[in-house]
Amino acid sequence: MVKNFIEPEDVDKLISFIDNNIQKFVVYQDNKRYVWRFGHDNFWEDCKKDLTPLSEIIETLETKIFNNMLKKIKEFYNEDLVISSFWISKHEPGSKVAMHEDTDEGENTHFSHSAVLYLTSLQDDGVIEFPFINFTYTPVAGELLLFPSKSIDFDYQFMHEVKEIKSPRYSIAIWAAPKEYSLYE
Repeated sequence: MVKNFIEPEDVDKLISFIDNNIQKFVVYQDNKRYVWRFGHDNFWEDCKKDLTPLSEIIETLETKIFNNMLKKIKEFYNEDLVISSFWISKHEPGSKVAMHEDTDEGENTHFSHSAVLYLTSLQDDGVIEFPFINFTYTPVAGELLLFPSKSIDFDYQFMHEVKEIKSPRYSIAIWAAPKEYSLYE
C-alpha cells in the first residue's frame, strides 16, 4: 500500500470527471456498479482502446498515476512493466465484488501486477479482503493498493473480494503487464 499516492486536488478532479461522465459507464448490479474499461482486456468485451474520451484527465492518469505506479512496481518487485488496462469505477451503496483473481478465469494471464487507486475513504465498509493471505484493507482516498495479479507461492494466493459498500466508493483499478501488452499498442 502506498500512502498519499496522489494529491487531494487530483482526487477531486477524478471524482468530478466520473460524476460528469457517468452516463458513458457500463452499469452492473441493478445500477449499483458503474465501470468504464480501457486497454488490453481479453475477458471484458466493452474494454475501449481509444483514450480520447479521457482527454480531461489523461495527463493526471499518465503522469501522476500510471508512471508512478510503474516506478513502485520497479521499486517493490524489480520488474519493468507497462500499463495494460484500467477501469474507472463508481460503486453505489449495496454494491460488492465477488471473490476473484485478476487473471479473469485465465483470460488475462498477461496481467502481472494489479493496483487499486482509492478516490474515497470508507469507514468500515467496502473493504478489500484477501482471505488466503489474511489481509484486509479499508479504502483511504489517495492511497494505492498494489499486489501481484496472480498467485506466486500457492493457488488462490491473491484471490480477493470487495465486501458490501455502504457509501459511494470511487476507484481506479489498474493492471500492469509485459511491454507487448501496452495500453498504447
